[in-house]
Amino acid sequence: MLCYHRFSHAGHPDPFHNPVTATPVKELEKQLLWLKSFCLFRTLDEIATPSSSGKSWEVAITIDDGYQDVIDLGLPLFEKHKIPVSWFVTTDPVINPDYLPWWDLSSLLANRNTGKLRVNIDERTKLIDLSNNADSRWLRNTLRELFLFGSPNKANKFKQQVIRELSKHTALPRNSFVRPDNLKKAAASDVMDIGPHTCTHPNLARLSHEEQTQEILSSINALKAMGIEPINWFSYPFGKDWARSETTLEIVRSLGLKGCATTGTGYVYPDTPSYLVPRISVDGRWDIRAFKARVVFGPLTDTLKSFLSR
Repeated sequence: MLCYHRFSHAGHPDPFHNPVTATPVKELEKQLLWLKSFCLFRTLDEIATPSSSGKSWEVAITIDDGYQDVIDLGLPLFEKHKIPVSWFVTTDPVINPDYLPWWDLSSLLANRNTGKLRVNIDERTKLIDLSNNADSRWLRNTLRELFLFGSPNKANKFKQQVIRELSKHTALPRNSFVRPDNLKKAAASDVMDIGPHTCTHPNLARLSHEEQTQEILSSINALKAMGIEPINWFSYPFGKDWARSETTLEIVRSLGLKGCATTGTGYVYPDTPSYLVPRISVDGRWDIRAFKARVVFGPLTDTLKSFLSR
């Protein structure tokens, strides 16, 4: 299984552009054509089912988060080549155009080189000069560390501080997520299946049982309210072991989902646990040679590294 996030094109400007997460559409088509030459494209429901196609390689395409460029740039290619796709959507930024995820705020900061921000953290005030690379990097790293490993409340308060300070220098753009009407139209495509990716994309392991249930169930209900059903699969935010807990697994099982996708690098086998399905995350900077190497050898390399580190 492959995991994409966003797609890019020179004629499609984006204030939140991140070359790591945005795959150029010209590279996407090269990747799809290469896979099509020897793989059978499968839906998530089909991926663990033994195939009689005669092709030994099968692949499922997934996309996380919920950006409009998936519809504008990616979906036409998937429809052109008749490739099924599962799109996991973080619902709060879809419903609220002014909701700015921390990683998009970080991209805005990385793409801006003027302005001074005053922020408070751990009872200390720090003046950030965005023209100074070290200052900008510190601010972006602090955002990342707080949202990945810190207190959710502290992380959100710090994000709002940064937004208020940045707003003094420039009008912040609305987020680049798909809007509900466009998401409903995408769901009508013959190749598109849509699933939940929580409401706000938190590190679920940092939340209580009640908070985790709220994040997951509310995102499912938000999609259902848009007329998007059935909901069979879920994608964990961040996807790594440290971003979920045994409580998370208990919750997704209790909701009757067929399976859940991680970003633990690996191949999918018939005996792969359905609530811990691995995916290979695609880096937008890869050219076709790097993509081929990662798809073929990446999981094997990671398995070897894990074995040698024991």
